[in-house]
Amino acid sequence: MSSAITATWPMGVYLGHRRDGSTEDLPSFGRVFSALTHAAATGVTSRTESDGKSEEIPEDARKALEWLERNPPTKMLIPVFAAGRRSASIAYRKEGVFRLEGGNKNYKVTERLVGEGTALAGPVSWIWDEPFPQDIARSLDSMCADVGCLGEASSVVKLELDEGLDATHHLTKSRNFFHPGGIEVEVPSQGRLASLVRQNAEARPKKKPTEAADRHNTSAMPGSPKPSSTGLVTRRVVRIEEGRTPVPWDGAVAIPIVRGRKIRSDQRVGFALAVHRALISVIGTGAPSSVTGKYDDGVKMPANRVAVHYLPAGLPVSGLEDEDHLLILLPMGLPPSELDSLSTALQRLRTINSKFGRFELADDINYLAGDRFWAEPADGVERSWEISPAAIPERWAEGRTRRDVYRDTIAWSVGNVFKDLLDVELPRAVRKRRAMLEQLGLSVEWADPLVTRHPTRYVHRTNRVMPAMPYTGQIRLDGILPTSAIAAIGQSRHLGGGLLIPVDRYGTKEVADADNR
Repeated sequence: MSSAITATWPMGVYLGHRRDGSTEDLPSFGRVFSALTHAAATGVTSRTESDGKSEEIPEDARKALEWLERNPPTKMLIPVFAAGRRSASIAYRKEGVFRLEGGNKNYKVTERLVGEGTALAGPVSWIWDEPFPQDIARSLDSMCADVGCLGEASSVVKLELDEGLDATHHLTKSRNFFHPGGIEVEVPSQGRLASLVRQNAEARPKKKPTEAADRHNTSAMPGSPKPSSTGLVTRRVVRIEEGRTPVPWDGAVAIPIVRGRKIRSDQRVGFALAVHRALISVIGTGAPSSVTGKYDDGVKMPANRVAVHYLPAGLPVSGLEDEDHLLILLPMGLPPSELDSLSTALQRLRTINSKFGRFELADDINYLAGDRFWAEPADGVERSWEISPAAIPERWAEGRTRRDVYRDTIAWSVGNVFKDLLDVELPRAVRKRRAMLEQLGLSVEWADPLVTRHPTRYVHRTNRVMPAMPYTGQIRLDGILPTSAIAAIGQSRHLGGGLLIPVDRYGTKEVADADNR
């Protein structure tokens, strides 16, 4: 069960500003950490030295704070909120400031930045995926009880531990187009507690200043030092997309091709190979296995890897219909380090040199959710999938008729793509696998061998066991693949082959543009 620290503002308004004086819409966890540190040093559980003035953080509280440094929250629950204006709010007040001007000591009006409020529809929570350790939870609970405000002194808060909350946002290290939007916040890392203790000691030395050093200065305005940023790291708060359906490739990057020839159907695998080599070259040493396709001995290969495809103009992809695109498909479960590596490489990859010529890519990079790639079919329209430009079988199949052979071949390939997503264990026997997938929603409407003098153009690697035998077809995946999701099947699905293109029809009349497949 998840654990959390929840902040509730009785007045429903948060007031705070950043170090530069700008308004802070929501408190960062770095602010929460500072509030907990202050509570640990000055609250009812703190220890004081013999002079009764110097605070010391108890050992159990210190242990809890150090645990938070090593384990920052991973998610947040953020209610609907309305932030204040972005212009600065300044209060003008007489606060005991006298300045020597023309031989006279004048009582001055000073200005002070005041944070503008954020109206909150409910509490804000910082969430951990696992429960707090019992000793850590006890210490945090005591510190939370001693926190009276979060933000400005007038931003009264109630801080308490919570559990079992459903997050609305997650905190990600990634700062790339795979996680568009979001709010940048600060979270503590190792060294933050020591930084706060050190700054407090410098601001409140044990030795009292001399009378001369402490006398009134008519040339300086009162103020306090800005909090140190040592031990803080930046994260981005990104909304968790609701209703995301698990699919083989849960993200797609589409980059417009601004200069280069049209790629024919029999050139798409070759184009994808050129892009693949260029991508590995840009990443350099240490390119991840999800890109290279090479895994260490003993490592279980995932069902799908990073895939490269050519997306011609005219297909039903919202906003991408007018241009040809390079398409990079991202399999589900890629770790953040690999996403960051891909993000950097794709932003650097601007030209592709291939045997078909030179291609220039636009700076504009589009990221689409894998389960929401294609435009949804209209009401009353049935959606099938055409295999484009062709698929390559992944194993031999035998059958009494050609239709049986292709049903077995397609079922085997579909099973390989979806095996990590289905709730059932797929049989190794091809006929049993086909029967199970047909029960789940697979049906083959038609399939034919692709008649060509150059079958190897549709495959990226051949061997002595399985010759290149490209085929085309049209299938239904009702209940297996969402109607708007992107997918590919067959031996070349990772490099230009077997892309599933939507074909829509009212009854028996197709409404897709077959010329673009």
